[in-house]
Amino acid sequence: MMVKCQDCGFENQMGSIFCRKCGAKLNLDAMDPKLLKQNAKKETLIKNTKKRIKQLVINIVVLGIVVTILGLLFYNGGLRTYEEPAVSTGILNTRIKTMQSGERATTCSFSPNELTILIKENIMPLLVPGNVSMDAMEVTIDGETVTAYAWIKLFGKVPVLYTIVGKLNFKKLEEFHPHFAGEEPPPYKPLSFDIDKLVIGRLPFFFRADLFTGPVESIIDNDFVSDLFQYADSMSVSSEGIQVKIHKKPAAEE
Repeated sequence: MMVKCQDCGFENQMGSIFCRKCGAKLNLDAMDPKLLKQNAKKETLIKNTKKRIKQLVINIVVLGIVVTILGLLFYNGGLRTYEEPAVSTGILNTRIKTMQSGERATTCSFSPNELTILIKENIMPLLVPGNVSMDAMEVTIDGETVTAYAWIKLFGKVPVLYTIVGKLNFKKLEEFHPHFAGEEPPPYKPLSFDIDKLVIGRLPFFFRADLFTGPVESIIDNDFVSDLFQYADSMSVSSEGIQVKIHKKPAAEE
């Protein structure tokens, strides 16, 4: 057990009369074993109390951070809501059939509103239900930048809004399938999406946002999209929508 100097606070060995650091005479009354034991208990109690207070503060801070993150992710008040655009489905379906058939060389254009309905009517029914389901997706385009708003439900219950911003890329069938003898070509994936920004609820993700592109990938990577672009030669993106040039299918396929 140590005896603390009342002048400098240095801890001296029991039995010392003078402080080994400053030379002051030690309070011999403080060397009473009972008093020393009481002081030791007080110091232990103070240390434990400070430790518990520190842990409580840490817990409160962590809880506050968690609640804030959950609020940013899942509180949807004031966020964008889905409103179905007014689109002529007859004209839209005619363009889809033109692209899929390859009956003639032409250019097919789809406005952002038409893309929103195309996704709802032709792609979303193909999605396999799972822990994450999609209620709707809206597409907007500013220049060459595409923004996809996806209304998601986690575990079929928890609504979350994904806002995914990036660039839509196209690769035609001949470029995607290098025809090497004896090799089975991979499934045709005409579209890819380079993500620039991701916001889930109100929470932006600045690192590894590519890990959360599932909603977009499920829309652009499926049999419907592959069939739609099988005769496409090029695609351009502008604020008016996308424009796709298609060629007439080869005579061998007629």
